[in-house]
Amino acid sequence: MRIIFHIDSLGSGGAQRQIVTLALGMMARGHDVEFNTYFPFDHFTSALKQAEIPVHYKSKGGRFSLSPLMRLRCHVRRFRADAVIAFLRTPVLHAELLKILCPGTRVVVSERSFFPKGNLSCSLRATQAFHRLADAVAVNSQHQADRMLAEFPWLRGKIHVVLNGYDLSGAPTPISELKGELHLLSLASVHAGKNPMALARALRICRVDKGLPVSIRWAGEPWIVDGRYEAKEEVDAYLTKHGLSDAWQWLGLRSDVPQLFEDVHALVHTSLGEGFANVVAEALIAARPVLLGRIGDQVNLVEQSRAGLLFDPQSPDSIACAIDDFHAMTDKNRMQMAQSGRTFAEANLSLDIMVERYIALCRPSYTGQDKTIIQDKG
Repeated sequence: MRIIFHIDSLGSGGAQRQIVTLALGMMARGHDVEFNTYFPFDHFTSALKQAEIPVHYKSKGGRFSLSPLMRLRCHVRRFRADAVIAFLRTPVLHAELLKILCPGTRVVVSERSFFPKGNLSCSLRATQAFHRLADAVAVNSQHQADRMLAEFPWLRGKIHVVLNGYDLSGAPTPISELKGELHLLSLASVHAGKNPMALARALRICRVDKGLPVSIRWAGEPWIVDGRYEAKEEVDAYLTKHGLSDAWQWLGLRSDVPQLFEDVHALVHTSLGEGFANVVAEALIAARPVLLGRIGDQVNLVEQSRAGLLFDPQSPDSIACAIDDFHAMTDKNRMQMAQSGRTFAEANLSLDIMVERYIALCRPSYTGQDKTIIQDKG
């Protein structure tokens, strides 16, 4: 097949990483692939050039300009593309409008986020209506698929769960025995939605009330709100007040994620909203147990993988209880939990699985639904 990948830029985001990985995987299977972008961020451009995948870039112009759509149409005709795969909301809209101009080209679009709680805005509902034009809509969490079907029942038969794919080469470092302090890693931007204050309060409960030797390492970039690192400053003030500053280490934005997991016993993820979080997948791949909030796909993931424990992310007491329960396990049980996570990752999160599912969605004859991995039991 001849496939065009359409995205706003090749910057350093997670969506960009996944679409480039997907393109490389499709090319390795003998398909002809090219890229179409319109913003000048080029973090992943070198990887595509090294693989000799053409990247067609031209500035978008104005905010509401339709020039990317018209250039995409020209690209499709010149390349004689069989399919277009688009990631992110505005490029997805371009690809869906393309279906009107080039009805013979198969259009596969990918939702890369999850809907907020409560009623959806009129603008979000309007963009979702254009999914009627797409041949297939891929989402990377069962939670998002369920929510979309609840809001838009007409998507049934068109929506497909395709989990993100990851490089599983190389054996992970075995989890170490717990001989002293329990080291937990959190990987997230530092802002209120990731809930660092609840984890700080749970740390106080663990160390002061329960007497547990626990430390937190938080890797992620602090967000600036009204000129201040609001969430980070709030946590620092709380830790200082309770004499816990030495038990919490801010690591900042890091790219050496596999190495970060080598020196910790588990991931703790207190986010208030997720579908299927990349950081959870990275922990499973690294063979590290996961302590997760009961949100999104995480409840069913833990039940199926047996790779961790759950808590109420809005309750510091619940978070502390999960940490306490994990601390009380035997080394053997923690190692079994770690291996279960790695086994789950190998069965469900490989690049091969993601690539083959997108290839299937691009085929004109494909009408079935992918089997979902994270089954909803609710």
